[in-house]
Amino acid sequence: MFKLWQKRICSLLLLVGACANTNAAVELNGTFGFTPIGDIAFSGTDLEHASSVTFPSTEVVNTVPSTYNGSPNDFFAGTTGIPILSHVTLSPLTLSLSALSGSFSAVNYPAFLEVSSGTAPNNRYDFDLLELMKTSNGSSSLDIYGKGILRDTQGVFADTPGLFSIAFTQTGQGGAINGSFSIATTAVPEPGTFLAGFCALGFLLLGSFTWAKRSTLS
Repeated sequence: MFKLWQKRICSLLLLVGACANTNAAVELNGTFGFTPIGDIAFSGTDLEHASSVTFPSTEVVNTVPSTYNGSPNDFFAGTTGIPILSHVTLSPLTLSLSALSGSFSAVNYPAFLEVSSGTAPNNRYDFDLLELMKTSNGSSSLDIYGKGILRDTQGVFADTPGLFSIAFTQTGQGGAINGSFSIATTAVPEPGTFLAGFCALGFLLLGSFTWAKRSTLS
């Protein structure tokens, strides 16, 4: 009986080892910020009550930290990097906000965001916007948050859930509107976490059955 269980456990460990050696794409771990080049406009009495916002046609990447979630930022450098001043394209340029509130609502903007230059190749990353919400701290502020899927068109990384955010501020009634844009992947388990768990379980079972056999013989 013990030998049968020992064979089964060995088979499980071999299977786990085989899984660890596969080249399956992993999810992205990264973030970057970008800024508009040009004027931002809105419809409504003030930012807090804006029914829509319109972005300029040009946005550029202005920040890419070296780390994210305690690990290297996949967008920071190398063949997967997004250089500073890379162009970002938004489509549509006008977002309707009239139906949004302080909780997420479903929307459907495929390829809402594209990193259109600077990557290898250009247009490598895009973001499908699937949910939106808005909040405000007063008449001169507006925050927009979005959920969606970040894609690597080269297939090096698997499709990854991501978060999109914009913080708008305005200095005085009728003043210029500033916008701070960012996108980030949501936290995902470290690669190998589940495989390590399976291995630990296998060795635990193997140790238990070895102890049981020794107890039976003694």
